[in-house]
Amino acid sequence: MKNFVALWLCSITSLGNLALADQSYPMICQGGAGMYGPVDALTLDGKTSARIKLTFKRGQTARNPLPGECVWMDRAIRSDEPNRLSYLTAGNQSVSITHNGIVSGNGPVKYLIDGLVQRKYFYVHVYQVSVPTFEPFFNVTRLGP
Repeated sequence: MKNFVALWLCSITSLGNLALADQSYPMICQGGAGMYGPVDALTLDGKTSARIKLTFKRGQTARNPLPGECVWMDRAIRSDEPNRLSYLTAGNQSVSITHNGIVSGNGPVKYLIDGLVQRKYFYVHVYQVSVPTFEPFFNVTRLGP
């Protein structure tokens, strides 16, 4: 019985830590110079999605990023925090960019690409992912304010 109670308590503690690790926080970015990254196609469970990875400059002023920067709503991004965002699209979303930078398409990914290409402000909600074999990054859980 003691072993069962100990195991049960460990399970609750582990689930609590998992929930805390995935709590996301708002960040504001401005597309433009210095922000770049690839788009990779992924097939998971027979569905094709895209993973957008953006590298940005660490902004020095809360709520007011310069082109190519991201910042927290309440402070600058510290030098020990990642400077990469990773966003996995959900379902069928398509985006096209014309030769003069006009973005058309559907879904939340249009919001992200439009901000990037048009040098607009865009909001992301993120949490930090640190895996021993990869460089740390911010996983995007939601796009928009």
